[in-house]
Amino acid sequence: MTNVTERMAGPRPVVDCDSKPFWDAAARGELLLQVCAACQRWQFPPRAQCARCAADVTWRAASGTATLYSYTVVHRAPAGFADAVPYAVGLGDLIEGVRMVAVVDAPLDSITIGQALQVAFARRGDDFVLPVFRPKPGRPDDARDLTPISATQQEPLSRRG
Repeated sequence: MTNVTERMAGPRPVVDCDSKPFWDAAARGELLLQVCAACQRWQFPPRAQCARCAADVTWRAASGTATLYSYTVVHRAPAGFADAVPYAVGLGDLIEGVRMVAVVDAPLDSITIGQALQVAFARRGDDFVLPVFRPKPGRPDDARDLTPISATQQEPLSRRG
């Protein structure tokens, strides 16, 4: 499969004290996510404390198995990414219960909502590794029913984690 990120020379994500363990693990080819020490809820992106209960967080290895929730095909990219167009950026629902955004490294005509994905790691330049989604045969073990939830069934935003 083509590594679309090899054609991306644009700015890299900012690595700060909250996200450093995530990026260090990515460099090793491992997906680490935060888990709340109190409520045991997984969270992404990394934060200093639990977004739900404000308790301390720990890092835990994640499966990287996801279902494609949504995606867009980028045709007009900012400077540094123009050589990679067209490319897809997707929202994947990881089985751990968090939603992650990443480049979908697959032929554009093969990408479909509800598709099974696996996080993989693509090198950008000599010293940076970026998580990407790649198609996974079949569906994730706990693939979700993609029936839309009505507005009355949704939890209020302030209660989501």
